[in-house]
Amino acid sequence: MLHFRQVTRHGVAMGRVADHATRVTTVEDGGNVVGAVSGVAEQMRQLDVQDSREAVVSATVGFLRARAGPKVHRH
Repeated sequence: MLHFRQVTRHGVAMGRVADHATRVTTVEDGGNVVGAVSGVAEQMRQLDVQDSREAVVSATVGFLRARAGPKVHRH
């Protein structure tokens, strides 16, 4: 089941849909980030430095995991 985590300038708010207060929304499936909703670059300018870092990391991890596909254990 997909779960949406919204990162706002006030911290993390949980919910299924983005609203005007949302800066970045990552999509999680069973605790694994599987994607990030678009519009990140435009919204970065509205955040302070700390929130921007958190949001960029969150969105980047979501994007990379989405591209990588299912998690594979490598030894």
